[in-house]
Amino acid sequence: MKHIPVEPSCEIIPAHVLEAVKSGPDWHDLKAIIFVDGEPAVRSTVGLKNEELTKGELVIRWAEECLLVPEGPLVGKPLKLDIYQKVFMISVFDNPDTTSIAMLSVARRNGKTFVLALILLAFVIGPLRSINTSMCSGANARDQAAIAFDLMKMTLDMSPACVEGVHYKYTESQKTITGLRSNVRYKAISADAKTGHGKAYKIIMLDEAGQIEAESTSFTDMLETSMSNYDDALYLIISTQAESDASYFSQQLDNAQIQQDKTIVSHVYCADKGADLLDPKQWQKANPGLGKFVSTKKMTQKANEAKNLPSKANGIMNLNYNMRVSLQAMLLSPEAWKNCQRPINDISRKSRQIDIGLDLSIRTDLTAAVACWRDENGDINVETHAFAPAEGVKQRAIRDKAPYERWAAEGHLQLTPGPIVDYEWAAAYLAKYYGGCEVRSIQLDRYRIELFKEASKKTDFYGMVPASNEEKTQGWVGVGQGFISMGIRVDAFEQEVMNGTLRTGNHPLLNLAASHTIVGTDPAGNRKPLKNAGTQRIDPIVAALMGVFPNSDGQAEANEVDIDAIIG
Repeated sequence: MKHIPVEPSCEIIPAHVLEAVKSGPDWHDLKAIIFVDGEPAVRSTVGLKNEELTKGELVIRWAEECLLVPEGPLVGKPLKLDIYQKVFMISVFDNPDTTSIAMLSVARRNGKTFVLALILLAFVIGPLRSINTSMCSGANARDQAAIAFDLMKMTLDMSPACVEGVHYKYTESQKTITGLRSNVRYKAISADAKTGHGKAYKIIMLDEAGQIEAESTSFTDMLETSMSNYDDALYLIISTQAESDASYFSQQLDNAQIQQDKTIVSHVYCADKGADLLDPKQWQKANPGLGKFVSTKKMTQKANEAKNLPSKANGIMNLNYNMRVSLQAMLLSPEAWKNCQRPINDISRKSRQIDIGLDLSIRTDLTAAVACWRDENGDINVETHAFAPAEGVKQRAIRDKAPYERWAAEGHLQLTPGPIVDYEWAAAYLAKYYGGCEVRSIQLDRYRIELFKEASKKTDFYGMVPASNEEKTQGWVGVGQGFISMGIRVDAFEQEVMNGTLRTGNHPLLNLAASHTIVGTDPAGNRKPLKNAGTQRIDPIVAALMGVFPNSDGQAEANEVDIDAIIG
């Protein structure tokens, strides 16, 4: 292979890297680690021949001399590994006790998947290749499983030292790469696809193991038993931390730290429990690539969000501080919501376009309609209407510990005749209330949109709603209730709260919902309200999230693609 000249040098191992080492070989047992004034350092390999290098050093030299960066700002440049990546490779491959399991946990965007993709390439076509061996990378979902394959393929295609048809070939549809010189076979597999299951693998990489909630699954059992044919098999596990101590990855990390088995390498980069989230030293502990892979400016922003936005705090602590915390959190702090409870600008209602968020819950329970409009002062007015069936209201008040009968008497809750919420009655109420106003859109769960449309056709309300346009910004707008669709609405709502632009009045059902709404976070950081996580009805807040969004400054129908986040 053609070599790209580099100038490696001795590097002192920084404190945050030393702290991350939870188990594995002792520093004094590693030839590639020297001591400078008592401090461990990765030795310089300048002037050393390949045969003088340790296995870990050989992998590092091969990666930096033969591979180019496949994408991003440094695309096409010679690869330069970070000190934390070098220390991990040396710990794994120079272990005198032979590493059987290697675990790496860092916060998102620190290149963890990429470094493991490089390790796999070293086994496929690099210095670690062994004739007629098989390996795989696995993940819960197909898309996640394919990320390592895509990174490997892009790196090979970008690097002139690696020649397709000479050193490797790949099959895109099957997600396979074959190292031609030693007949090494690699495949990406996932829990939701059976292809590749049941085979014997010498090297296995499990990506984003923190997403596995159970202590073990049939997929993890299959991966572990697939290595039983090899005495020197290597199981690589990478991920940000899971939210629960009982999850698969948490169990693996905790077992490694407790047992101190030197055949298990475990490097965990995370902030300290109870740490000051604004402390840059804590950022570094979780983000060894801070200032390189991870923007310091972006981390500062995330730290401030974690301090000021309760609904984001746990997700940020998990993803950006790599802390083991639940991804459920309150949507709003009492202080932030109190600042929103200014009187509604009634006068502006008839001169502005109105968007109505409509949460149609189970028809025996609460239904909420929240009308929103931005007035001439730039404030978004949030006007709440709630509906419930008249029959059984006393029992529901006892169940929910809420004074529904008093709120109905005060006009805050509209009781529709009969045992279920009458959609036609609710539509007629809205038509009367907003008669003479310009209704721009009705934002509601697409699952129930046809039910309410049909009911409203029997009233004047249907004629008040304009026809839907191609951009889906007016008329009847179906809103998905999953993490992606609701995530952008939570973000927009939160931003308006932070900006102090919401006027919500003092509606008791909206206040109750705001004080009890819990949000969950998916692995990509998208958030949505969890209707079954609390004891109170949160329908008014869900309707408000949908109604505010068309009036917000940050509306978008999809999150921006973040390549660095995908890489890990």
